Amino acid sequence: MALSLNRPTNGLWMIYYTTNGTDPRLPGGGISPDAMLYPSNGLPVFDRNVAVRARLYSSVARSGTP
Repeated sequence: MALSLNRPTNGLWMIYYTTNGTDPRLPGGGISPDAMLYPSNGLPVFDRNVAVRARLYSSVARSGTP
């Protein structure tokens, strides 16, 4: 099974995801050590059922800012 996500086109955003059901973002906005970077080419493939949680991340733009 492959996972396909549409990423923003501006290149400032990266998608991080986890497969253990935990949040890929740490409290305070950092990236969890359990998080994996969604590949820019190809798709992540899973050989079993997993609970995927994904978030967009940008070191430039932050949620809640204009």
